[in-house]
Amino acid sequence: MTEQPALVVAVDEQGISVSIQTCIIACTFCAGGCVFSRLAGLGKTRADPIYIKKDRITADCNQVLRNVRPGDRIILGIRENQLLAASIIVYFIPLLLFLTAMQTANIAFDNELITIMAGGAGLLTGFLGLQRLERSGYSRSWWVTLRRSHHNS
Repeated sequence: MTEQPALVVAVDEQGISVSIQTCIIACTFCAGGCVFSRLAGLGKTRADPIYIKKDRITADCNQVLRNVRPGDRIILGIRENQLLAASIIVYFIPLLLFLTAMQTANIAFDNELITIMAGGAGLLTGFLGLQRLERSGYSRSWWVTLRRSHHNS
């Protein structure tokens, strides 16, 4: 399980809003380009909080979240198989639609301009599909609240 610190932004009866904090993995992309920033909202910026519904939180996690308040720091986790699935969804599907649209247009029309436009349309379709998937709340079930952080403010 890969772990990431998060700050509780808001709490209501249906769930909690958290903001992913600075990446604990030492890398050169901590300006918002790491995989956690991408998974936090499938394209949202780092400042956008993610909302985790309580009905998607396991019983063990409910114990951790019972008395959580805005400003508390918690540790979120994501299972490696879900991280791999998210990577495939975010990168592979738009790329596949891009290449498929280009190849289909190339075979059907044999015109370079139409092939390029079809590739752009395929890529755009992939990105719009990701946004629709994001709005459906699909990625929210990937996060698991592991524990409270010892660095609460």
